[in-house]
Amino acid sequence: VVGTIVADQDMASTMVVEDVVTLEKTGPQSANPGDIITYTITYYNEVSSAGPVDIMITEFYDGVTYVTATPLPDIGDNIWIIMGVNPGTGGTISVTVTVNNTAPDIIINRAMLNYTSGATDIFLNATATTVISGPLMEITKSGPLQAAPGSSIMYTITYTNIGAGFANNVTITDIYPAFLTFQFAIPAPNPGTNNVWSLGALAPGASGTILIFVDISNFAYGSLTNWAQLTYQNMSNGQMPTEWASA
Repeated sequence: VVGTIVADQDMASTMVVEDVVTLEKTGPQSANPGDIITYTITYYNEVSSAGPVDIMITEFYDGVTYVTATPLPDIGDNIWIIMGVNPGTGGTISVTVTVNNTAPDIIINRAMLNYTSGATDIFLNATATTVISGPLMEITKSGPLQAAPGSSIMYTITYTNIGAGFANNVTITDIYPAFLTFQFAIPAPNPGTNNVWSLGALAPGASGTILIFVDISNFAYGSLTNWAQLTYQNMSNGQMPTEWASA
């Protein structure tokens, strides 16, 4: 009898588990120019059966200026190198910044995490969005397109806070060119001056108008350009960009 011999075969399988790292970033939903705020970056090695990983985190600042961090950066003010993050562990980085006076209405700050899984470089990104509720002043100026030497004319200055926060210490200064002589204005300028108006604090949406009456010299010729300058501060008394208008 010819028989068939069947040999037992042992089979073994190996599961390859790659590193899985996560990255999150949080920050305040709103802030004012000049405020000091803190972003929190959280990283975590999720896969418990994988080995430790080395990671690098880079912070990209938008509309803010670095103040300090815990822990402190390893390179410059925005790069952290974390060696040997074990499976099932992670950590946080707290970054303190100042909101720039010239920050846009919305700032989006990004953190990037880089690590190697096997032979592959992995890049993760996380962002935090903050709405900036600061002031934003606007100024316009108008006057006649033509006028004769020896005549009287009126300039109109209009100002508005189109931002979402109070504007502090709002000041308008008119710069009269040669051949123009100030007569009076409504409202009147600051005592002792003929061209400065201190308007104080203006709420969001607040606006106003200044009417300036001047005489043109009998000897005037060519084009006369009359400039107005508006300066102001945010709620933290940080100086905002100067606004200009001319007619």
